[in-house]
Amino acid sequence: MPSACHVESTRVVRALAREVAASPIVGVLLRRCAAAVEGSTPGARLYLVGGYPRDRAIETAHRAGRPRSDLDLLAVGLGDDAWESLGGALVQELDGTGVAVHPDIGRTFPVIKLGGLGLTSDLAPARRRGGQGADAGVTLAQDLARRDFTIDALAVEVRPDDDPPLGAMHDPFDGLGDVARGRLAPVGTAAECFADDPARLYRAVRLETELAGLGFELDGALAAEARRCAGERAPAIARERVIADVERALRADPQ
Repeated sequence: MPSACHVESTRVVRALAREVAASPIVGVLLRRCAAAVEGSTPGARLYLVGGYPRDRAIETAHRAGRPRSDLDLLAVGLGDDAWESLGGALVQELDGTGVAVHPDIGRTFPVIKLGGLGLTSDLAPARRRGGQGADAGVTLAQDLARRDFTIDALAVEVRPDDDPPLGAMHDPFDGLGDVARGRLAPVGTAAECFADDPARLYRAVRLETELAGLGFELDGALAAEARRCAGERAPAIARERVIADVERALRADPQ
């Protein structure tokens, strides 16, 4: 386990800002998506979540480069009607940028796919654990509470009128602390983590493999639960998701 190194959220946001400045199309995408989300519903907000802030936090804490992740975007405060109209608004906002918009793929777990110019991005509405569709009443904290690991429960507000278009980082489950400690810990209990999505078994192994050179380890309770339920949950996991994580683990160059 690495020695505990402190990582401040402001340092991570600055690292993200440098990343955005180095890729103008990312800045354009963030600003225009945020403008479309805020214009759809009063009080709605857009957040950058997932691997992008996680990997910049790892780089900041451990001074180790990480592969560039896809952009995962989260819209908070949108109901079904606003979500249904968001795809069309994004088509207009992103017209002429080279970014293609593929709106509303899926109804139970809706997502808007954005891609082009070497960029891949998913935009999804906030949902609570067990929730479906778009729900304007779901808060950012409720959405982050359904995430798998604390290091993935980080969110940075996207502000369309700021330069760079990034606001404060939200870290309700001490994900930055676990980044510094080299700890892969669940949001909530280990049992809840795998019950919510059995494919997290393979994702946990893949992340531990990728980050082994930095001293990252599975939290004790998470490792014990993974061993306990691996056999019984494996058959319920979509084959494609298993293959994707196993292939990434095998290709991983431990840092």
